[in-house]
Amino acid sequence: MRAPAVMENRLGQGLNRASMTMVEEAREGLRANDSIVLSTLLNSIYYEKPSFYERDIFPHVAYGYYVENGTDPGYFPPLAPLKDWLRIRGSDDIDGDAHKLRLHIYRHGTKPHPFWWSAYARAEPKIQDIIENYVVYGLKDVFG
Repeated sequence: MRAPAVMENRLGQGLNRASMTMVEEAREGLRANDSIVLSTLLNSIYYEKPSFYERDIFPHVAYGYYVENGTDPGYFPPLAPLKDWLRIRGSDDIDGDAHKLRLHIYRHGTKPHPFWWSAYARAEPKIQDIIENYVVYGLKDVFG
């Protein structure tokens, strides 16, 4: 029968498009709250397709969680990413500033820079519209 194949095809297309909508909203959220210096986190946000009816969308770097939620005091971050960040920000004393920043983070933690859930809130109505439209168009393809 033609109908199940057409509907599955349309639904798959809709899920892919809806997933990209979430990806784009999350990336835009990072840009909007100035949470990126390097594009690593930005580029790590993409969707995976574990099964036909599922899409997993998340940052594929561990520190995305800490950008979203911040960190508590008591953690010494690795120096290399701090040095990279300071280099891009134009520090004149990268090594000294990295150690000072590391100590500051240890003592005070980091502030959250939320981007994920606000992106979801913006994307949710768009995602619902996309899925509904793809299902409707699939029905029109099947039944005319």
